[in-house]
This record gives sequence, structure tokens and C-alpha cells, in this order.
Amino acid sequence: MLPSLLSLLLLAHNVLAIPNPSPKASRLEKRAPGAQDYVIQDLWILNELGMRNIPSSPIRRINRWGTKIPEACVYEAGLSKHQCPLDQLDVFAVSFQDAPEDMDWLFCRCRDAKHSEGELIEEVGRLPVAVRQRVRYIMLFTDDHELGADSSGNDLIMRELNPCVIHHEAGHCFDDNGSRSGSAEFRAAIQKDTCYLDSYSAGAAQEEVFAEAWAQVFLLQQFMNRTGKKLDKNLDCMENQLAVVNSQSVASSKKPFEKALKRKWGGFILRKDLIKSGVPA
Repeated sequence: MLPSLLSLLLLAHNVLAIPNPSPKASRLEKRAPGAQDYVIQDLWILNELGMRNIPSSPIRRINRWGTKIPEACVYEAGLSKHQCPLDQLDVFAVSFQDAPEDMDWLFCRCRDAKHSEGELIEEVGRLPVAVRQRVRYIMLFTDDHELGADSSGNDLIMRELNPCVIHHEAGHCFDDNGSRSGSAEFRAAIQKDTCYLDSYSAGAAQEEVFAEAWAQVFLLQQFMNRTGKKLDKNLDCMENQLAVVNSQSVASSKKPFEKALKRKWGGFILRKDLIKSGVPA
């Protein structure tokens, strides 16, 4: 008999057709139309202004996992927008040189993803190690209907890869379940300011989803601090948001790796148990 947790996951998997989560979840690809009180329409211009030039940490090794899959990857692979058969899902652990040798980051990549394994590792390696250590799993899928990324349960769930997207989503993980974006200091900063950074932040804030505004300011702060450049815009209307996010994240994001802050992995499912249940794996 299958373990009860595996049975529940397979039931949820439902032949790879789990309905998409609520649209209120953090979704970069679902940009709500916002008020016009913002500095810039599209912050993704930072990719061309220098984010792509941020160096990526070299890797020591890649260890491929052939016998088990993280439960979270099994679930995400079954979502109707991903539809990745589990026998097409590669699982591998990567050791980056900016962390101790015994510390790995776990990846799940569907073989039909349009971005290669190397591209995925390179983008994750651009993250400061203090930010990357707050990410549990990194997943990459392909979807013909919507591009972007999610952060769910401190996992990065990618479909499109670029430095802005991955820094934004990793920013949610670094935010530690809204401990920074939901703080009284950040809420007060929003009340004092007269604008948001971009149209995405403004649209999300209309639904009182302030974590998106925080993550976008975090992205801008990473751009300015890691490239030495500035956005050629007047940011006076959001000076309080900038100051709060700076105090909450800039110094801590520059710290070296801390083992106590590394996200712990969750449960796993053996491929042989999936095969016994009739699921190709």
C-alpha cells in the first residue's frame, strides 16, 4: 500500500490536471492594471541596464537524483499550466562556490522547458548567497499560455528566465512570509509616499498586496547596489519605500552564507513508489 501522503499527492496530481491556484497568488505574469501613480511602466528594463551583467557564482558540482522527487515538485508538475510527466522531470542538486562544499540547492526541471539546465543554474547563481539561501527548491517548466514565475512556500517556480524575474521572486523568499513587506514600517512608508515604483506594484497595491511593491523595490535596490548604476528617474515620490527596504534588506543581503538560515528541504517521494502506483516516473 502506498504511504498516505503519496496517495494524497497522486490524488491531487489527478493525471497532471490540477487546476491553477487562485489568481491572487504572487504571479509576475498576471499584471493587474494599476493607478497611474508610479515612476516607470515596466521595471524589466533593468535587465538591459545591467542586471544581465551581474556575475553568477561558479559551481563545484551537479549531483543527479534518479530515485526520488521532492513532494513540492510532484505537486507543481501536476498543475494544469505545467503538465510535466514525472518521468520527464529531472532532479539535481547544485553546489555553488560561494557556499560551503556540503551545501546544495535542489532543482527540478522539466525536460521540455525552453531554457536549458545551464541557463537555469546561471540565473540562480546570480542571486546573492544570502538571498539564495532563503530559497528551498528551484523549478523550471514550460507553459505556452503564460510566462513568468511564482514563489510558493519559499520555492522558485520558473517558466521564463531573466535576472529581474528571478530576483523579484527570490525577494519574496527573502521577505520571509511577509515579515518585511507586512511590517508597520513598510506600510507607513507607502502611506507617506505619493507613488509606487512601477505599474505592477501599483496594480498589486490596489488589492492590498504590498509584498509585490516590496519585492520590486528590493529588485531595484539589488540593481543599484550590485551594478553601481541608478535608474534614470526621479524617485523622490517613493523615498520612504526606498529607505525602508534599504534598511530591511541591503546590508543583510550582502552577508556571507549562514547555515542556520538555509531553507531546509521538505519530504520526498520515491520514483519506485510512483511507478508502483501506475504513474510513469
